[in-house]
Amino acid sequence: MDTTALSLITFNKSEAHSTENFTLDDLAQLDKSDVLYWINAEGSSSKELIDAVYRTFAVPDYLRENMHLISTQRPAVRFFDDFLLFNLKMIGAKQAKREVEPERLIMLVGSTFIFTLQEGKPGDVFDKVRERLLSGRSKSRQMRIDFLCYELLDAIIESFYQTLDNVGDEIEKFEQSIFSMKENKKMSGVLHGIRNNLLIVRKAVYPLRDVIYDLERLENSLFQKDTEMYLHDLYNRAMQELETIDLYRELLASLQDPYLSNLSQKLNEIMKILTIITTIFIPLSFITGFYGMNVDIPELHYRYTYAGIVIVIILVTVGMLAWFRRKKWI
Repeated sequence: MDTTALSLITFNKSEAHSTENFTLDDLAQLDKSDVLYWINAEGSSSKELIDAVYRTFAVPDYLRENMHLISTQRPAVRFFDDFLLFNLKMIGAKQAKREVEPERLIMLVGSTFIFTLQEGKPGDVFDKVRERLLSGRSKSRQMRIDFLCYELLDAIIESFYQTLDNVGDEIEKFEQSIFSMKENKKMSGVLHGIRNNLLIVRKAVYPLRDVIYDLERLENSLFQKDTEMYLHDLYNRAMQELETIDLYRELLASLQDPYLSNLSQKLNEIMKILTIITTIFIPLSFITGFYGMNVDIPELHYRYTYAGIVIVIILVTVGMLAWFRRKKWI
């Protein structure tokens, strides 16, 4: 089996238990009386794992093929008679600020269980959900599997807020360093990284908004009426994140013009200095080239010719620099 780790949380109104290092054999021996289950797998999926989940919770066979196909499709939610199948993207909790990588999350929701499959690096954004569930502070403890599903979606939305906060910090640093020559050497890579992170988050949030909208709009047997209020809040938060992404993209576009203008100005300064140096060396090269010819030049036989040539070179250099300064070229 390719899955790296399995964990299980069982809960009802009175208690909740967490089991780490869960195995497929343990899954087959579950007592499904008067409790709800959250089974979480981290790593790549396998046929053995999916088959074990389907047998344990009597999931129809036609859903098995959908489970395999949905991981290759656009993020969405599929409605079945007594099940919901989610294909989502999320951002793990241990992401570096400048290197955001999306993870695929497959979530199967039944009347008594939720199965989540995280195809990415170890670690997720569900720690607060686990804490509330085990401490009894979650409404899911009132035998509400739909509310647990809402809490998982809420945790994913919250992770996007943290990512956007990091992007906002990067934009602020970019704005502060935009006129620093030292920083400008690295700003092009930073600008590309910020844009890439915004694109990754947008590709994750945009379909998630549609998923939440479908949960609100379409009838299903798993979500109760009083959960719709929470779903509407999730929808609004997803819209706020999309608006924030658009705002950041416009801000980056507005910062790009002064950034490129500053780069052009720095380049012009460098070219001006190089041009001045080249211009100064033109007469010096002529003088040294003239007296460096392999012919008999009469003044070369004088005692102080070398000193005189050096003095002329110095005077020409100083004179040209003084002239450039008078013209305000330097």
